[in-house]
Amino acid sequence: MSGLIPLGIVAEFLGQRPEEMRTRIDLDGLPVIRVPARTRESVKVSLLALHRWLASRSTGKPLTVDQLEDELQRCARVVRERVRTKAERMKARKQQAA
Repeated sequence: MSGLIPLGIVAEFLGQRPEEMRTRIDLDGLPVIRVPARTRESVKVSLLALHRWLASRSTGKPLTVDQLEDELQRCARVVRERVRTKAERMKARKQQAA
C-alpha cells in the first residue's frame, strides 16, 4: 500500500465506524494528515506513523510494518466491497421505485 491511507480503511482495521475516529484522533493521538480537497479536507494516515502509534499501544508483540500493510490492504478490500454493495442496493431501490 503506497501513499497516504484513507481514514475509513484505518477505521475498518481498528474495528470502528469512520464517524468514531475523531475520538482516536483527539483523545488517543492518532497521527493524521489533513489534505485540502475541493469541498472539504481529506483526513489520511501515514503507514509508518500508524505503525509507530500502534506499537506504542501494543500489549503484545506489535505487527511488523509489512504485516500492518497486509492487514490494511485486506481492510481496503472490505471497504471497497461494502461501498460497492451499498451502491448496488441503492440502484436496486431506485429501480423498484420507478
